[in-house]
Amino acid sequence: MNIIMIASECVPYAKTGGLADVVGALPKALHKLGHEVIVVMPKYALIDYIRYGLRPFLNPLGVWMGNTEEWYLALAKRFGNVEKAKARLVSEMADVQRLLARNYNFSWMASFVSDKYAAVCGPAPFAAALTRYLFHDLNIRVKVVGLWSETAQGIEKAKALLEPLSDSLDFTVLEDPTYYQLGEAVKKANVDFVIGSMQDKPLFKGLGFAHLNLAGFYYFNNYNFVPWPLAGVKGSLRLFSEVCRVVEDAFYETEAWKKLAFTHAGDGLGD
Repeated sequence: MNIIMIASECVPYAKTGGLADVVGALPKALHKLGHEVIVVMPKYALIDYIRYGLRPFLNPLGVWMGNTEEWYLALAKRFGNVEKAKARLVSEMADVQRLLARNYNFSWMASFVSDKYAAVCGPAPFAAALTRYLFHDLNIRVKVVGLWSETAQGIEKAKALLEPLSDSLDFTVLEDPTYYQLGEAVKKANVDFVIGSMQDKPLFKGLGFAHLNLAGFYYFNNYNFVPWPLAGVKGSLRLFSEVCRVVEDAFYETEAWKKLAFTHAGDGLGD
């Protein structure tokens, strides 16, 4: 029998209670009885995968887990050396692991951004890739995706990128929408924040939504002026930092708008 065990902890990698002991021991017992067992658990920052000899799984997965490995290895296969690219991925993952292993701010913010709702609008393939990143890497659910492209090919490419998400997310895709259409869709979805460009910032700020300029020319220009990468394994840290910023804005901005809705008898501000 083929068995998959999914748990939040497992000895020796992570343990807070008895569950970790069970998940660590039961698969071994089942394997001795002739069963094939796979254990799936979160890759917490505290897990020292170098110590335990763990390696990233770089082969195609049934569930899409991110696009860095996908496009990096595809480029290496076409233009370079796949084995060298895999070694580079492992090296960069180790760098990120060491950076975040005992970073309290990262652990707190990773929990804070999880389970939020967002809208994304921008150049079609980029907006689609960002939607996938938000869901698979940060557990942020995108409810509205606005795709802009000068060609039908760009729209179709973006829709193909979004297709694997359709079984997990209920979202609306708008092709070359007007700002009015986009604003109405976002209001109806009642998201926590919007990721777009400087051009659509006044629209969403005016509607009361926190906004992050991440899909416009300003963001892409950072390739020339900011030394920390915006792509690849290390680039995920920059993306995460940007998303943390807008989620924090969404929390405090929502509270600020609530404070404007007060009334006080006799002050002439209304009933």
